[in-house]
Parts: sequence; structure tokens; C-alpha cells
Amino acid sequence: MPVASNPKPPSLPTRRAMLAVALSTSWPLHALAGPVASAAWPRAEAVPGGVARLDLGRSAGQPTAFSDDGVPLLVLAEDGGWTALVGIPLAAQPGTARIRVRDAAGGEREIAYTITPKRYTEQHLKVSPRTVDLSPEDLARYERESAHQKEVIATLSP
Repeated sequence: MPVASNPKPPSLPTRRAMLAVALSTSWPLHALAGPVASAAWPRAEAVPGGVARLDLGRSAGQPTAFSDDGVPLLVLAEDGGWTALVGIPLAAQPGTARIRVRDAAGGEREIAYTITPKRYTEQHLKVSPRTVDLSPEDLARYERESAHQKEVIATLSP
């Protein structure tokens, strides 16, 4: 029996089936892996642009946590208890902030944390005015090409 010198790759349906089998067999193992080590998550630094790790304590069921404006927070099982990860916007003002925590029984409580100030290093760039402000010729070219691009996009869009 001759051996093919250039083996043909599996067909698309076969590749899809192999991928489906690989994903379906690896998912249960991932689900049973248990809590993730805390080293895998961001370092806690309650500063503008940082992440606060807040201990929610121990409870029988997983609590849910929400930011001031109602955005759900990530809650992790950690060291026999629960921890909430709170992303702090870069524009956040230093001071006291709060999250709301709802336990499995439906009871609610607030947890306060302090956002401390942080001064980030700054980099200042000097940019040529020609790069920022278009010359009259470049502006005319931009307007021509922009109109053409809008026509092309209109014909290709559903």
C-alpha cells in the first residue's frame, strides 16, 4: 500500500467534531478544579485604577456583591470564605467607597473600603503642530476620502 507524501488535513466537519470533543471533555475537569489560587488575581491596591479585594466572610452559599451603581462584582471562594474583587475607576476620588453584599438567604449589608490617593508617573510628549492640525491640502484630502469611504460602507452594509 503506497504512503501519501502529502497527507490531507481533516475535513472541516471532522475538525469541528474533534474540537467539540476536546472542549466537552476538558470543561468538567475545569469546573471541578476548585478555588483559584489568589496569586492568579490582581494584587490588591485600593487606589484609582487599582483593584480592591474585600473579604466577605464565610457563608454556606455564594454571596453576590454589587458596586455603588449596581454593577455586579466578581466573588471568589478563597480560604474557606468569599472575596469580592472591585475594579476602581482611574477617575475615582480618594475616600470611602462601598459595596452591597447579598447573602444566599437574601440579607443585604454594606462593606466600606478606603480608596487611597496614588500619583502615577507621567510622560509628556511634544508633538509637531503639523501632526495635530491638518494643513488645508490634507484637510481637503481627508474630506474627499471620508465621503468616498462613506459611500463604500453604505453599499457594503446591510
